[in-house]
Amino acid sequence: MSPITTLGRTYNGTAYTLPTAEADLNTYLNSTYYNGLNATARSMVKSDAVYKVGVLYDNNSNMTTDMNQLNAAKWKGKVGLIDPSEYVRASTNSSCTNITAYYNSSSCYNNSSNHNWMYLNDIWWTMSPNSYGSSNIVWDVRSDGHLSADLAFDTNGVRPVVTLSSSVKITGGDRSSGNPYQLSL
Repeated sequence: MSPITTLGRTYNGTAYTLPTAEADLNTYLNSTYYNGLNATARSMVKSDAVYKVGVLYDNNSNMTTDMNQLNAAKWKGKVGLIDPSEYVRASTNSSCTNITAYYNSSSCYNNSSNHNWMYLNDIWWTMSPNSYGSSNIVWDVRSDGHLSADLAFDTNGVRPVVTLSSSVKITGGDRSSGNPYQLSL
């Protein structure tokens, strides 16, 4: 499968082009992508959201260990990427409780039983470095749904995430794809 060349989602009919170098990702997410949102959407985004960026080891045995490692370093910004634990926790399979299980078990990410709502059938980055001893190894989600670690300069897609400000309210919808939440300030 070829790498993602545009974001998985468009906003107001616009598909955003991915940056061409990994060093541009922070600028892209927190400038180009963020500024591409309309004023109402930007006003709903928490400008100093905390994202977990600690090094995540791939031999952990439980989610508590994973979380402790991820929480060891944090970054503040408007737009970030998810960490691997957020992808793991999106699974409905109770046996998928840590990075190691997710990395090795197809039942954790098998979309045929709707085990993970974040599964995309594409390759995309998380925000977390991996423990292989090299600063350029980062966790990603593979097209078959499992977590892996790859060189940061590989061409993968991104799924931007934001934290909504506390003033945002859900004013409608039921979170289904046919009736998504409606937000307002």
